[in-house]
Amino acid sequence: RGASDSTTPGTHNRPYLFHEETLALITCGRKGWVDKVVMLLRIEKQLRPFQKRLVPENSGLVVIHTFDNFSAHICPEVWTDLAFCRMFEEPPCRNSTSIYQGDDLVLNAPLKSILRQLRVQGILDYLENWKGDNVRALAQGNPCKFFSPPVPKLPTAIKMVLTALATLFQEPT
Repeated sequence: RGASDSTTPGTHNRPYLFHEETLALITCGRKGWVDKVVMLLRIEKQLRPFQKRLVPENSGLVVIHTFDNFSAHICPEVWTDLAFCRMFEEPPCRNSTSIYQGDDLVLNAPLKSILRQLRVQGILDYLENWKGDNVRALAQGNPCKFFSPPVPKLPTAIKMVLTALATLFQEPT
């Protein structure tokens, strides 16, 4: 599946995987943070269904989300989508991201740690092969190759995330 920027259809496509029951969403972008397209996708696929499960339709209750002051989180398109489904965004005070960063570090630290371990293992595997190739090249009088480990492609990155999640949630032995 894919998602696109609602203001310019088809210009910012994002592949994603989505689990209907758990509302788990895996997507990617060129950068490591959530941009406007991903925010709109999260509203559509996660926040709206979560709100429908949590808040009765005619209860008069609303859902308030707090994000940081990143421009993709507080852009008009995001505010419009949130308001459409009776959700409102309350931006934090300026320069308060460090307060919220603690939650990110505590909640995501175990997953990020496993992902770093997996990435480092991939680089070490590449290093071993690179070293062997260069030893052989030098022995034959050929020039050495530059050290240039490959950047993981999307399928590899998804496998890494799934492996990290499986590791994180495995039953203790």
